[in-house]
Amino acid sequence: METLHSYPGMESQSSDSADVDREHLKLIDIANELHEGLRNGDNEQSLSRKYNTLVDYSRRHFAEEERIMLECSYPLYWQHKQEHDDLMQRVVDIQDRIYKGKAEFSIELVYLLRHWFTHHVFGEDRSYDHFLHQEAA
Repeated sequence: METLHSYPGMESQSSDSADVDREHLKLIDIANELHEGLRNGDNEQSLSRKYNTLVDYSRRHFAEEERIMLECSYPLYWQHKQEHDDLMQRVVDIQDRIYKGKAEFSIELVYLLRHWFTHHVFGEDRSYDHFLHQEAA
């Protein structure tokens, strides 16, 4: 199974914002740590810590992106925010199923993150980044 770093194009993408790039790479690093834990058979407590770190960091990252979008009156703010909300709902649903004993940590998380990064980060976030760059010019 490939990690997000080894997924074609993940590291070669960059935005006009070094801070945003740094945050996206941090999210990839956290997701890869979770993936490594799954592959290595880490215990549930270790996986839970890694997953909670991913959830918490994602929430902070999304809040920061949304704050910037509101400040610059990004016209697709609500659509972008809805994508953040949808992903967080899926992630929290998985978390709830795990805590209730109805699911286990699985590679499903890596597939979800890979799909989301390729679609959202390297698609939707590019549009937002392009808008910010034009507004600054």
